[in-house]
Amino acid sequence: MPETVESIWGPVPLPRLPPGVENKCSVASHSLLNHTKRVVFTCRIIHSLPLMMSAVHVFYKDKMTAVGHLIGADQLPLPELVKNRSRCVTLDMKNGERAVLLKNHSGDWGMVLGRWTASATSNGHRRLPGDPGHLEVRFFKFSNKQWTFLSFERNYTGSEHKFQIESATVELDTGMIEISGDAGNEVAENLALAFSVALLHVLCQPRPKDWDPSKIEEDEVDGNFPNPDGAFQQRVLCLLWLLGSWL
Repeated sequence: MPETVESIWGPVPLPRLPPGVENKCSVASHSLLNHTKRVVFTCRIIHSLPLMMSAVHVFYKDKMTAVGHLIGADQLPLPELVKNRSRCVTLDMKNGERAVLLKNHSGDWGMVLGRWTASATSNGHRRLPGDPGHLEVRFFKFSNKQWTFLSFERNYTGSEHKFQIESATVELDTGMIEISGDAGNEVAENLALAFSVALLHVLCQPRPKDWDPSKIEEDEVDGNFPNPDGAFQQRVLCLLWLLGSWL
């Protein structure tokens, strides 16, 4: 996928690769069926290692209607540089945070950030051995300047098989995505948000130091994730892994 073709990437800012460097991408496409089993929306996940970019495209029929893409510390301030963190979006990449900017036809729609964190015990101590931690997500919607917070801690224990953010509810064990009526005309935006959360699950998850993202294991494709701690619920998290593709 040439980084110079805007019709392919959409409104995603991309650097130019050095001459002779090929932009090899991993692309996953997901067809979304409505209640009558018709394909109405299609979501495309793109990962480019040479560009260090991941993007989410949501199409209504054949028209790109919502986009999400990674942004970095060159576009967002550190938390300590702002006075009012509740009204500002900040990014701390040294603390493992990643950020996805969501756009629609009007411009910037929202910002979703993720960070892998250790689960705390009931007495406030850090997690016990065997607990792999979990994803924490925060979403800022530009139109109302409101934050939404989401934790996947209960999803990893098997007590929760879904997550809800903004107007989207995702059933992890069935693959169903429900957009509530209060979304209005922002169905595509909420789909992009749901897929971006899945993308952050893949990007923020800790990896071994010798892990090579260009060599995905067959077990990972089949949903049998490497599980040294024995705490992942494979059936529930399979959707997150597949929606986020892999990187």
